[in-house]
Amino acid sequence: NPFHAMESSLQLHGISLSSHLLHQTLLRLSHFSKIAFSFFSWALQTHHCRPSVDVAFFNLMIDILGKVRQFDVVWQLIIQMQTLNLKPQFSTFLILIRRLIAAGFTRQALRAFDDMPTFTECEPCLDEFVYVLDTLCKYGYVRVAMEVFNKRKSGFDLGVKVYTVLMYGWCK
Repeated sequence: NPFHAMESSLQLHGISLSSHLLHQTLLRLSHFSKIAFSFFSWALQTHHCRPSVDVAFFNLMIDILGKVRQFDVVWQLIIQMQTLNLKPQFSTFLILIRRLIAAGFTRQALRAFDDMPTFTECEPCLDEFVYVLDTLCKYGYVRVAMEVFNKRKSGFDLGVKVYTVLMYGWCK
């Protein structure tokens, strides 16, 4: 195990990490996904760090893993959040959706949008819908954004913001 030295050093010294320090460490490791995930896993397994683990910590790890297209692991983390009594938030899914769209997995992104209520126990509102449309447009999937808009527009009170996002997408 190449990360054994890190894990054993942290365990040997019995360091108690605050939530802020956990977040900052993950941010510093954001370009080294394997080491970041090893640190993340260590923090989850360590009893004195577990109280500092929160949804934002998971969101950071989900973003890091999404950059390197480890979407299976991301879904495992979302499920693991529930086992730790941490309810995934809309922000968790919006991070996942952005990374899926950036990787070209638009269908999976829309499936994640549809799965949000199952995990968050709330229906997505107009802001989340606009975010999905905006992300699709920014990554060049304007036609997909229009399809999504046409299929789902009846479920939302549409305003200027939605049309502005779509106009921006077509003009880009």
